[in-house]
Amino acid sequence: MRPVARLCLAGILVLLPAVSIADVVPLVADTTVDAAATRALGSDPALGVSARRTTYVRFDLSRIAAGAAVHHATLLVFVGRVLASGTVSVHRVLGPWDEDTLTAAAAPAVEAALPETLTLSDGTPSLDYLPLDVTPAVQAWLAGAPDHGLALTGDATVDAEFASKESQAIAHPMKLEVVLDDPRD
Repeated sequence: MRPVARLCLAGILVLLPAVSIADVVPLVADTTVDAAATRALGSDPALGVSARRTTYVRFDLSRIAAGAAVHHATLLVFVGRVLASGTVSVHRVLGPWDEDTLTAAAAPAVEAALPETLTLSDGTPSLDYLPLDVTPAVQAWLAGAPDHGLALTGDATVDAEFASKESQAIAHPMKLEVVLDDPRD
């Protein structure tokens, strides 16, 4: 290749934007813990969040390399219905759990809430995905922290339902979209 052509090609490559790699990570477990429930709710078609109900979700990050640089991670929650306005917070779960056996009595502890919250009201669109930034949690897991999933908790007023992976009427379970930094940078 001629020197001028090499220089032009190099200039074009420098001007191309970095390409990020996005992946939707598979959901492997979801359940609600209800302080008033006498049984595990892992097979229920809806996930509840309120002052007494906490939703737990876990995703399979095994296809993302440990130590990968996470540009952004978004938890997408499909709102089934909002029964009362309020705020939903997301937390990293600190211990193991199983959707078929988890109850309020055996619920693992959670960390302090991640920075972004979801405010729900009468005007919140139902039957739609809403995003929550969970980048710090995914970065921690890929850096070696134990991955026990996320917990969604409600403030004193919120009462909402999200679609679970068991829902046959609304086939829109929660999703985790992870965008990795371009490894060429």
